[in-house]
Amino acid sequence: MQKLGRECSSTTGIINEEDENFCAGWKRPTPSLANSSSCSIPEFKYSTAMKLKSLPIWGMRDWYGGGGYVIHLRPDTEAVLRHLKFLQENHWIDTYTRAVLLEFATYNSQVNLFGLCLLIAEFAPGGGILPTFRFEGIQLLQYETFKSFIILCQAVFVLFVIYFTGRELMLMYRQRCKYFQNYWSYAEIAIIIACYLGIAIYVLRELETNTALKQFARTRGNGYIRMQYAATLHEVYGYVVGFIVFVGTLKFIKLLRFNKRMGESSPDTQA
Repeated sequence: MQKLGRECSSTTGIINEEDENFCAGWKRPTPSLANSSSCSIPEFKYSTAMKLKSLPIWGMRDWYGGGGYVIHLRPDTEAVLRHLKFLQENHWIDTYTRAVLLEFATYNSQVNLFGLCLLIAEFAPGGGILPTFRFEGIQLLQYETFKSFIILCQAVFVLFVIYFTGRELMLMYRQRCKYFQNYWSYAEIAIIIACYLGIAIYVLRELETNTALKQFARTRGNGYIRMQYAATLHEVYGYVVGFIVFVGTLKFIKLLRFNKRMGESSPDTQA
């Protein structure tokens, strides 16, 4: 007769993820073990997404919350290997593990690009590992070259946004309900809102980047530095800029209708 296993596992989700603290070997702390050294190992203690400055991550099988049980890889290779062996002996990865994520960031000063790397190994309940990876290069330091010119352009952009905001408010006050009867008015409002949103996201991205760089300088690259917030803000900022350019292009096409040469060439184009 074949020997049957006494433990089983099934699919889980982001809603019912484990968020408790354990002792070594995933043993639940008891009054007798609560103050022991085996219950003070940080790799068996849950870290929240707020503490890790993390966001949910989408893999091939499921969503994974920003929190979890974390191993910090230090520059001392021998110490890291000894610690990994200790975790292996205490079954840090067991049958209940849903996924293991490896994250690290690099910086190329020659091209001013941050490289954000994410490797995911998802464990299926019936066995097997599904690997996923994502490599992203982003430019977070905007003032490395042409600093004065960039700041000048940004200041001019902000002044233009303020000017057009005042102009649209004045038109809205004068025309009242007639202002909203023209669908191009909604395009103006959308551009203005997107501009303010882009400015806010840009400021948040700069603050998050500066915080990460200060932590890097303080720990000399040995601390936990998470760039996911900055990368997400950078991605959303690109979407906002794309929306502004799209609506602005539509307005530019509208202006071309009043150009005499464009009007004369349109019949030839249709023919």
